Amino acid sequence: MASEHSVYLTSLVSSQFISNVPSTVLIGKFTNFQEALFLGSNIGGLGTVVGSMCNLLVFKEYTDFGNHGQGRFFLGFSALNFAGLAILGVMGWIILDFVL
Repeated sequence: MASEHSVYLTSLVSSQFISNVPSTVLIGKFTNFQEALFLGSNIGGLGTVVGSMCNLLVFKEYTDFGNHGQGRFFLGFSALNFAGLAILGVMGWIILDFVL
């Protein structure tokens, strides 16, 4: 938690395992780099289904009401989420370097 980049990466990665809101609350107590925490936790909502409560809700609704296989949806959903995480993760890193 000593630099903006470490806060950014920590919030980004921890969001993949415990969701972005609890990750923000947990890390927020140990840092003064609010901008990096904001970027990391918001971008960290992408990636795994656990990354954001919204992802879990979408997956649950699809499993209840979707008309295609759950596995196919999960793979496509995950692929798009990880692609978004990679693209926005790099953009967030650049924002930390050059804008903030």
